[in-house]
Amino acid sequence: NHNMLGDPKYGYVMAEMVNVSDEMAAHEALRAREQLLERLAEALPVGVFQVDADSRVVYTNNRLHAILGIPQVTTVDEQMATVLSDDRRGLADAFDAVLNSRLDSDLEVRLEMCPQDENKGVRRCMFSLRALTTETGEVTGAIVCVTDVTESARLRDELHMRATFDDITRCHNRASTMTALQTLLSDTGAVSRPAVIFVDL
Repeated sequence: NHNMLGDPKYGYVMAEMVNVSDEMAAHEALRAREQLLERLAEALPVGVFQVDADSRVVYTNNRLHAILGIPQVTTVDEQMATVLSDDRRGLADAFDAVLNSRLDSDLEVRLEMCPQDENKGVRRCMFSLRALTTETGEVTGAIVCVTDVTESARLRDELHMRATFDDITRCHNRASTMTALQTLLSDTGAVSRPAVIFVDL
């Protein structure tokens, strides 16, 4: 509305009407899509969180908190507080690479759960980091999926032990011994050649 009543030249109020139906429909569609994505993220069996280019946590789903044992916090460092110190450097390097060089990565790390947690002890998780970019390729942040792989890692380790060691003696079995010897003997760049002694029990 434009009040021109005080101007003797006009002496009226001019009202302009603009059709905003398309704009409102676009807003509604955007809201519907945001709700869909949020409901989808909450239904996933993996933890999901988004960070911006400054490593600030923008979004988390509830599954992430159940896996990490930490509520939503402000920074990546705070969110990764349960990651074992031995694995923290590698994870920090992966975050630097995805945010600074757009290098996606998948990394398995170990978490130390608090004693109050019903799943206390060490938990293994797979972190999948993917860069988020603008149309021009500028990195705006990253999306991270966290999967609890504790049970599958335990089974993998158990299979490796069974394939490598004899159940009774706990010594390397024949297959793993021969594989190790073949690796040593095929190393053409070795300074010295290996010597082997077989001793029976």
